[in-house]
Amino acid sequence: FSDYQFPDYYESHLLSGYWKIYYTHYLNFTNSIDIGIEQKKNGEYLLKQVNVSFTNLDFVPVYSGDYDGEIRLKIIVISDGERETNYYDRAIGKILEPGKSIKRSLDHKEIGFADNISVRAALYAEEEVEIKPIQKTITKNDLLELNKSSAP
Repeated sequence: FSDYQFPDYYESHLLSGYWKIYYTHYLNFTNSIDIGIEQKKNGEYLLKQVNVSFTNLDFVPVYSGDYDGEIRLKIIVISDGERETNYYDRAIGKILEPGKSIKRSLDHKEIGFADNISVRAALYAEEEVEIKPIQKTITKNDLLELNKSSAP
């Protein structure tokens, strides 16, 4: 076989896969998070609003493997690096088709903080299967810099 010229092979096929790993690591998915903050008179801050968006850019639909068949949106807020609050945890639908988006604008809880706040959002196909989580952290210094740059 040492002199045989094998043809170049450039094509590959996925013959099997595991949906949990695909959802967590390989799904073509975009997400964004934006948070609204207001300064209180005593120098502390309040988380006033959380806006999240998730878009399925893949060729497969996203659906839940749980018995209830619902995709869940969970948002966790950690204020000052220690106080963790379950901000939102609800079913948002049974399926997310390719090319479709889920957008939520939430303002039902005000959470105070002094130095920093982190907001983590993720869709869940099952209790343990996160779909591309996103996290945003804002510090007091970030807010001070933003105020300086927007001052006339």
